[in-house]
Amino acid sequence: MPDKPQLSVIIASYNPGKLIESCLESLKNQNTNQPLEIIVVDSSKDGVSNLIKKAFPDVRLYQFSKRKFCGDARNFGLSVARGEIIAFIDADCTADPNWVNQILRAHQFPTLAIGGAIANGNPDSIIGWAAYLCEFSQWMPGRLPGMIADIAGANMSYKRETFEKHGLFLGPDCQYGGPYAQGNERKFPGHCAQKCLSRPDSFKGIPVQEEQNSRETYCHRLAHEGKDEEEQAREVVASSRPDPA
Repeated sequence: MPDKPQLSVIIASYNPGKLIESCLESLKNQNTNQPLEIIVVDSSKDGVSNLIKKAFPDVRLYQFSKRKFCGDARNFGLSVARGEIIAFIDADCTADPNWVNQILRAHQFPTLAIGGAIANGNPDSIIGWAAYLCEFSQWMPGRLPGMIADIAGANMSYKRETFEKHGLFLGPDCQYGGPYAQGNERKFPGHCAQKCLSRPDSFKGIPVQEEQNSRETYCHRLAHEGKDEEEQAREVVASSRPDPA
């Protein structure tokens, strides 16, 4: 096994299609000499695992026959990650070429949780802008670095000790892997038990799609998060072990 990586990048994957190829290419082509590992926790039905195996043999791929929602998938990724810094990116996003270096540099500060900006990857689409502003307006590029109450699940990173001190993401019964707090005693790192440090302009997110596909992309993101357009009841299915290779 290669030297222990400084950074582990975890991707929760559910039917991303070829979008994940752009994501993995952006990670493969990072301007860094630092060791990192890429972990994909995939419960897709679209055969994307075959694409990953063929085009990205260095990716650590874990496959599940039953769907894993983001929180559960990210927790599994954490259980196999070896880095002291853990970063999360969505399967339909692409990382800036300096993303890894900026994360590692930012984590020289003692802050446990650090997030970055999300840029609109579909700027020519009115519908794309509507979806982007509804979901990511508080993480738009351009704001100065500083403390923030919440960070985006598509561009967040943590020191490993965060999870040791404050617990994991909400798991099998939670459709979202992002920010959550439960009760009055235990907080989950998605919503930062500590204050979060925002380091903007380090990330480009949301898949670049033609306008005719932008609504499909938005609906795909809703489905990826376990909800439909009408906020109807969501089916929650999770399993505890990956399928045999």
